[in-house]
Amino acid sequence: MEFSSVFFIIFFLPVSVIIYYLTPAKYKSYVLLGISSVYCGMISIYLLVLVYALITANYFLALKIEKSSGKILYIISLCLNIILLTALKTKPILSLVMPMYSQNIFLPVCVSFFMLEFIGYITDIKNEKIFAEKNYHLFALYILFFPRFLMGAVTSYQDFYIFSKRPRINLSILGRGLIIFIKGLSKNIIIGRYLYPLWNIVKETEPEKLSALSAFLGISAFIFSFYFCLSGILDMSAGISCCFGYKIPHDFDHPFFTSGLSDFLSRWHINTVKWFREYIFNPLKKISGTLASVSAWVLIGLWYELSWNKLIWGLILGLALSLERFAKFRNIIYTLAISLISWKSVRPAGLADFFA
Repeated sequence: MEFSSVFFIIFFLPVSVIIYYLTPAKYKSYVLLGISSVYCGMISIYLLVLVYALITANYFLALKIEKSSGKILYIISLCLNIILLTALKTKPILSLVMPMYSQNIFLPVCVSFFMLEFIGYITDIKNEKIFAEKNYHLFALYILFFPRFLMGAVTSYQDFYIFSKRPRINLSILGRGLIIFIKGLSKNIIIGRYLYPLWNIVKETEPEKLSALSAFLGISAFIFSFYFCLSGILDMSAGISCCFGYKIPHDFDHPFFTSGLSDFLSRWHINTVKWFREYIFNPLKKISGTLASVSAWVLIGLWYELSWNKLIWGLILGLALSLERFAKFRNIIYTLAISLISWKSVRPAGLADFFA
């Protein structure tokens, strides 16, 4: 169920907000978990069962990891989550788990987000950054929280915990959330979806009849339509979260107004990049900065999609970032050129479904 759908805007969101606001404070987290479970179940009952199975497994594993002084259980938990993340992003496995919904492009994306949160959660417990959550429903809410369930943003449990204990709600916050939601809806519908047809026209033009200017405009329309569509969805997510008294970080910060590739990428899918920086780049940079950069971006590419295209995309960006740091070269034209060419050559599979 997309945030821009008529059913969601006219029925699901208003009813959910009314029920939540009428619920006594001590029961709000339970009600919100129920609403989130209904939302997930409306997408796919198979997905709901799968997510609860993973929540239960990671909940008990986290409690055991906290009590255990060894690393064996953590390594086993980590491997299981990585294997599941990889398996659930492949169509054959996804079609076995959710046969009726395997063609839905949002499901692999959804799996990508909550599996990162599982891995980050057990890693933080192992590193003694946080304590394992004893309340099952709060941990389940962390994963299932419906405003960010499908498209993120990736949020650490430490950040989510603050709001789950004492959400801030009043009419002023509700109004602010609705304004953010409308802003995101406008970006998604008015800008993102109206730019995409320009790319389609250029794509269908025969190469010998295509001028350099038309090709550039087509590629630009592609990347900007993707940006406004995706950032619009994440703005809607932030707005809905605000309506329920939760604050989730924005995932985009005007990435096209930067003068360097590293700055551009640090403003694109901010929380996902932050996750890979903390759990992949920082441990590997002690060995080699170039190795850390390339490895992190290759894994980000494969996280988006398990394909050779995304592997090459990550490799290009990882090497370009290393070269930028080595040469200390920053230029907005160079940044846009690398961004446009790399995204065009490895465009996200099923992007047209965003604009259906």
